Amino acid sequence: MLIALILGAGCLAERSYRCESDAQCLAKADGVCGDENWCVYPDEGCASGIAYGPQAPPSIADTCVSVEAGSGGGSGMAGTASDSGEPTPQPSCGDGVVDPGETCDDGNRLPNDGCHPQCVEPGSPTWTVSWDGEANGEDRGFGVAVDAGADAVYVAGFTTVDGMDYDILVQRWALETGEHVWTRAVDGGALGQDMGEHVAVDGQGNVVVAGVVTTADRGTDAWLTKYSPDGDVLWTLTHDESGGDDKGAGVALLDGDVIVMAGHVEVDGRTDAWVQRYDTDGNAVGDAVRRGDEGFNEAIDVIAQGSEYQVTGSLTDPTDGQQAMWTARYSADGALLWEHVLTMSDNGNAARGVGQDFDPLGGSSVGGVIVNNLLVQRYGETGMPTTAITIDGPDSAHDEAADVAFSPDGTFVVVGFLDFRTTGFAESDTWLARYTAAGEEIWTDRFQGAAQEIDKALGVALTPDLSAVVVGYETVPGSARNMWLRRYAL
Repeated sequence: MLIALILGAGCLAERSYRCESDAQCLAKADGVCGDENWCVYPDEGCASGIAYGPQAPPSIADTCVSVEAGSGGGSGMAGTASDSGEPTPQPSCGDGVVDPGETCDDGNRLPNDGCHPQCVEPGSPTWTVSWDGEANGEDRGFGVAVDAGADAVYVAGFTTVDGMDYDILVQRWALETGEHVWTRAVDGGALGQDMGEHVAVDGQGNVVVAGVVTTADRGTDAWLTKYSPDGDVLWTLTHDESGGDDKGAGVALLDGDVIVMAGHVEVDGRTDAWVQRYDTDGNAVGDAVRRGDEGFNEAIDVIAQGSEYQVTGSLTDPTDGQQAMWTARYSADGALLWEHVLTMSDNGNAARGVGQDFDPLGGSSVGGVIVNNLLVQRYGETGMPTTAITIDGPDSAHDEAADVAFSPDGTFVVVGFLDFRTTGFAESDTWLARYTAAGEEIWTDRFQGAAQEIDKALGVALTPDLSAVVVGYETVPGSARNMWLRRYAL
């Protein structure tokens, strides 16, 4: 059964929020964080010479700052976006003092006591950082994982080197403050697109990253590496099926820190969805799972829980050649427990699963796309589809749910993007929403970068203290696309 909850465009407005530094004021050129902690921008039509930005409260957004307000001891109009990953200065939440940027501070970080553990209203950003590895290059974040006990956020993506070569990007950031800790860039050995696709943290705090590397003689290979928390390489491996194009797209950990990597391999002129298990030292365990009859088939994401894992992606429908969303649950030894294929052949539009998570109350949810609409498909324990959330953005362009993450109480967060188009003026906005366990919207946030071009949220991880860390990329004037990382209070 597929029950669509159509969410109106009116729910998707950006939330106003107080800035904490000039680096957050990117809606227009030369923005700074003003005395009232609202972003302000130069405006020759104002007597004060400055106006509030679009993310100030609706009552003052895009209006002139009064001469009196604009004459205070602000930070001047010279601030620009950081291109080095410098963090936004943070207030001291939990010290009992309501600092700028905080809406409350009751002297602790406990939930459900009247003040949010992040000292801000739910749905508000607590810090935002970006990474520009090389001026005017492409830098993107695809996967994110959190190790709250180590105050660590890990990101996987890619960075541009020498203007055209993409290298795998692996980074560690501080969870509490957004401070950059370390960066590792990996070159596959040939000019091409090397990308880190997903990241997971094992029981020892080590970081496992899956991705793809371009080789000089074999096309692309699936790539898997384990790092220590300090960024040291513990081991690395590549998988080449038969000299074709192979890719690692998702990674997860079973009991005993057994690694599951999902992606695709090229075999005999077709591309199969592919899943392989590895032990803690990177040795392949058992036979790989392959799925696909013809055409292009791929596993895009994998999640693990105890002795079972679940994959989602797309399969080519042999009857009409269209892509269908594919989700399947397996035991640790690769035995199929259940499988569901969601087809949508009208108008020739494809469906696919992109990100997913297990529901602590039972079952799972898969985020993806169907008929160019954002889709969150929910499943019961036995793989029976239950309810679904679909969203068609205001401009009726391409909308997609890229990832899903559940809290222990069954509430969940979905991230993705709305109104993606590449014809004419290329654009899309990042999108994030929190839902009740029943699938009812709690709040949403839509973000448009300063260039008002392509911005996407692609991965999310939740923390024990009611926050979500979201990774993706934003288009910045003069800097192409930068990796974008933001922490939200839930």
